[in-house]
Amino acid sequence: MNRQILIHYGEIGLKKSYKEFFVRKMIKDIKNKLKNKFSKNFDVKHILSRIIVELPQTFEEPEKTKVLNTIFGIKNFKYVYTGPIDIEDLSTQIHQNLPKLDAYKNFCVRVKRSMLMENGSSENERIIGANLLKKDINLPVKLKNPDLTVDIEFFSNKGYFSFRTHKGLGGLSSNSSGKLVSLISSGIDSPVASFKMMQRGAKLIYVSFNSYPYSDLSEIEQVKKIVKILNEYQTNTKLF
Repeated sequence: MNRQILIHYGEIGLKKSYKEFFVRKMIKDIKNKLKNKFSKNFDVKHILSRIIVELPQTFEEPEKTKVLNTIFGIKNFKYVYTGPIDIEDLSTQIHQNLPKLDAYKNFCVRVKRSMLMENGSSENERIIGANLLKKDINLPVKLKNPDLTVDIEFFSNKGYFSFRTHKGLGGLSSNSSGKLVSLISSGIDSPVASFKMMQRGAKLIYVSFNSYPYSDLSEIEQVKKIVKILNEYQTNTKLF
């Protein structure tokens, strides 16, 4: 079965006429970081205010998650299976691909509203949940804070379902808001401020001052380590 990463953005969607600019920046960042990590090109598409990343037949989810957790602009993302929009057939596919249920005590079904479907989201949730119970899922339903959430979206004449949603960094796309100079030290305040500026789309250039021999040379090495960590979120960083 085909697998994709389904990415949602938040604040970027409010930018109206500038939305496509921010989306292009984020897609470029996704492509570059995945290529740098896995030494291959990934097909990344923008479809109906969603970003879809095509996955190979076999892949390491934790490794992909680690990369996506360094990309600004992402509200959340999930590893989805692709199925039909027919509710009965989709229920069967969901049941066939359920994770091991030993770690879960209850479940619920969440369906995102879609113009593709005749029924509303609540009705589709009820039908799919009932179908899973008929197929002996052997878990009670819990609508508030369930252990397992079956998450479903319908678009492009397909049903996309997943069992876990990962939270993203949010903010604006990397390198989308001009350049700034960050005065950075070996403490905590300036690295946090730098991260917050990058989250607003700024491209940072780092400048650090030291007073050797009146201060320890280890401070310089500490600054380099900090910038190396920050560089995971913004590539090609310069430190002066």
